[in-house]
Amino acid sequence: MKAISLFIMAGMVTAQGARGQSAAPARLAVKFSPLALLDPTCSTLMLGAEYRPRPRLGIELAYGLQYGDLQLGSWHKGQQELRYHKFRGELRYYLRSGTRLEQLLAAEAFFVPQRYTISSYHVGETNYNFDPAQVQRDVAGLALNYGLLWHVGNRWQLEANAGLGLRYVSVSFDVQNQRASSRGGTYEGLFERSDAPGTSLGPHVTARIKVGYELGRQ
Repeated sequence: MKAISLFIMAGMVTAQGARGQSAAPARLAVKFSPLALLDPTCSTLMLGAEYRPRPRLGIELAYGLQYGDLQLGSWHKGQQELRYHKFRGELRYYLRSGTRLEQLLAAEAFFVPQRYTISSYHVGETNYNFDPAQVQRDVAGLALNYGLLWHVGNRWQLEANAGLGLRYVSVSFDVQNQRASSRGGTYEGLFERSDAPGTSLGPHVTARIKVGYELGRQ
C-alpha cells in the first residue's frame, strides 16, 4: 500500500508540471505490455487497443496469446499439454489531460482460461494420484487501477499503472482410480499451487507497463 501511495503522489506532482498544456488526445492507440511476457503463471504476448470516444473517456481491450512456459517454483509442475489465453477489458476515466502527461483511473475485468492434463494434486500433507485427467481452470476477476500515461515524441506513449482487486478461480476435472498417499513433508513455499478441484476467491494485484502508438487524433 505504501508503494501504491508513493506512485499516486508522484503522478500528482508530475501532473502539476503539465497543467495548462491541453491537447486533443489520440482517438485510437495500439499497445504492447512487455511485463506480460514475464508472468510466471501465464507468460503471454499481450496486445491491445484503446479507443477514446471523448477526451476523458477511454475503452481498452487486450488479448494475450500463450508465449513460452516460464518455470518458477511449482506453478506448472506436473502439468502437461498446457494451453491458455488472456482476455482483459478496461473502462478508463482520465483525471487530467496534457500534452506530456495524463492521469487515469480504470475499472478492469479479466478472464484467463487454462487447460492442461494432470495425474495428481495435493491438499495439505496428502497427495492424490489418479489416471491422467483434463483440467479446466478458469480465472476471472475485477480490479481498480491508477495509471500515468506519458506522451513521448509525436505518437509514442509510455504507461505505468497499478491497482488492487479480486480474482475468482474455478478448477474442475473428472477423477478415476484415485489413490491417496503422504507428501512426506515436501513443500515449496510461496510459489506452490494446488490443482485441487473447487473454487476460491482471493486478492488480485496489478502492475503493468505499456508501450503504445497513436494511430489517429480527435
